[in-house]
Amino acid sequence: MKFGFTDLHQDEEAQEFGWKHMIQVLWRELFTLIKANLCFFLFCIPIVTIPAAVTAIHNICVDAVRGKPVKVMRAYGNALKTRYLASFGALAILAGLIVLGCYGTTFYWEWPFPVPMMRMIILLPAAFAVVGILMIPYCFCMLACMDLPLGKVIKNSFLLVFLNLRFSICGGVIGTAMILLQIQFWLPLLPVILSCGIAIAVYVASYFAFYGIERFVVIKNDI
Repeated sequence: MKFGFTDLHQDEEAQEFGWKHMIQVLWRELFTLIKANLCFFLFCIPIVTIPAAVTAIHNICVDAVRGKPVKVMRAYGNALKTRYLASFGALAILAGLIVLGCYGTTFYWEWPFPVPMMRMIILLPAAFAVVGILMIPYCFCMLACMDLPLGKVIKNSFLLVFLNLRFSICGGVIGTAMILLQIQFWLPLLPVILSCGIAIAVYVASYFAFYGIERFVVIKNDI
């Protein structure tokens, strides 16, 4: 992965992206990510605050990548106060897209097609589910760092999946694999999950997504 430089902001220094930079930021902000991980579980205890918690942990990861001072508790509080409805809407839309895609894939997989080639129709709902998964980091990173209506956030997220396709796939595969491994082996990995597992997975996905946002979207009105 060799990103080079992007320079979308005349008043800011160009942000350098790459594997080395990603690992350096992860090492530098590891303690911050541990705090973010613990706060994420704390804010998820009232189930209704889960959408805001998802936005907040993406906000923390984006600020870490940008080299901005990170205030963990403030990030969760601000997400709850200012981005709750947008976060709830985004999570509902993306979850609905993924669930419908998975359901459609299962439905058509078990359908007795008279012609075997017709079974390829399952690729359509499967594509909806995959795109929905890849949209997640874009959507919540934009909710965290941009003051945009939810409709524009969803539209931009959809477009960025394809405009930034290589890194969408890379970040989506790595981030999803890390989450699935933690779910599959949750008992032996419980200390890692509770300490930093979720935050690191979100950080990796957010890093790739933020590159696309920096490249294709001019960030204004940071919140």
